[in-house]
Amino acid sequence: RFIGGLWLGAGLLLVAGAFALDRLRQALIVLTAMVFVGGLARLSVLDTGLLLSASIAPSLLFEIVLFPLLGFWVARTESGNSHRA
Repeated sequence: RFIGGLWLGAGLLLVAGAFALDRLRQALIVLTAMVFVGGLARLSVLDTGLLLSASIAPSLLFEIVLFPLLGFWVARTESGNSHRA
């Protein structure tokens, strides 16, 4: 339940960040960095068969590629212009 609560909190922070990017910018950057570090920690298993399995590989790809890109995007988005496309 504890880990589920953490993921719920992270998801709610991401949703809130969609509406209040300027106020939550630093928290979103920290959150994306934490997910990235978690993905790197997952690599410590050193079992490529497990890491490349259909149940692990998609989330690992998101953690190592998508979340850093999201963090960089949040960091580069200008204050006051978060509603621009």
